[in-house]
Amino acid sequence: VTLVDLDLQFAGLCRYLDLTPQRDLVEAALSVNDMDDVAASAFTSEHESGLRLLSCLPGSKLRLNADILPEQLVSLLQIYQSFNDFVIVDLPRHIDLISASVLENADKISVITQQSFPHLNDTARLLEILRDDLGIDRSQITVIVNRFDKGSQIPMADIEKALKTDNLVKIANHYASTSESVNSGIPLIDITRRSAGTKGLGEYCQSLAPAEGKKEGTGALQRIFGRSYIAKP
Repeated sequence: VTLVDLDLQFAGLCRYLDLTPQRDLVEAALSVNDMDDVAASAFTSEHESGLRLLSCLPGSKLRLNADILPEQLVSLLQIYQSFNDFVIVDLPRHIDLISASVLENADKISVITQQSFPHLNDTARLLEILRDDLGIDRSQITVIVNRFDKGSQIPMADIEKALKTDNLVKIANHYASTSESVNSGIPLIDITRRSAGTKGLGEYCQSLAPAEGKKEGTGALQRIFGRSYIAKP
């Protein structure tokens, strides 16, 4: 699995994983025409779990999305897809040419939200953009309700109605252990395997993998990207 952090300004995923990147995502994109799988691996940092992270260097000079051409990024992701089972791209909140190029080539898209009216309002707008403006099929989009609370004033049925979807996943609220994971750089599963939040994340991860014995798709996106998933904050 290779995780790609497309937040070019802050590149914060390395802190969640307690990694110190030595190479830069923008540099990798600009070198894409001369890159093979060995060179691509050298641009990533490896977590002890085996996960590899590709990101900009935190604290380096200001990076702008204009520093990368959309076709360069798509070509770069195709290279990583050629020797990975999964390529997961974590996108910033806004939609621009770079993020749109990734979304349009993704096999699956995960949209993260919470149980509040501002979050759901923004999520409804984002889903509208994905479906209507980018032409992404509803079946490709999963909405993840993070920090789910059964006692919330906004029940699941209302969320489904507001977002016009029944493709929802719940990740239970478990603030203490999640905060410890974030602050320590230790994966949540290594802190607590039994919490509802850990179990919810585990079930969601399992849902991303094709069912055993299930034939892979042969459509255009499948031919281009294989199995590529996007987590959308």
